[in-house]
Amino acid sequence: MNARIGRRAPLGAFVIHRIRILGAATGRLPPAPKIASMWKSVFAAVLLAATLCACQENKNPPAAPLVSGGGNVKVLSYRFETTNEAAIGLSGGSITYIMARIELTNDTNQLLYPQINRIYLLDSQARHITANDTGSSVFIGVSNNLTGIRPGEKREFTVGFRGDASITGVVLYDYT
Repeated sequence: MNARIGRRAPLGAFVIHRIRILGAATGRLPPAPKIASMWKSVFAAVLLAATLCACQENKNPPAAPLVSGGGNVKVLSYRFETTNEAAIGLSGGSITYIMARIELTNDTNQLLYPQINRIYLLDSQARHITANDTGSSVFIGVSNNLTGIRPGEKREFTVGFRGDASITGVVLYDYT
């Protein structure tokens, strides 16, 4: 016997399920395979998968930011920083700052020399909280460019507002 040809396998070895094509004597079609009777199970699995995918959708819209910009000020980002420094009049309290990175646009027709103390936060109780960029350890590394801004130009500033972590409001710039 030749080593290349080897022994031949019977035709039935390659067929996973035996299905008769036509009955020789009856002429009827063969019975349906078992997979065809499982359509209800397959449909139920697909329906379950679709239901689970639909449950993953976020039904709640994103929350509005606590601190936003108004007028010519746009708040790019903000975070709350708590210091271990004691507040004036408190024996062992801590101070919380809202550190905001803002973008100021000069919407006037003349050169604007920005001043940090003209940026303020108008909170929900109509209090004006003036911005700072010095005077606390949270401002280490903060450096703002206070040179003139031409009409139509924008500049970014990092400022802090002293308040609590539940404060909400609008950041504005006072031209007066």
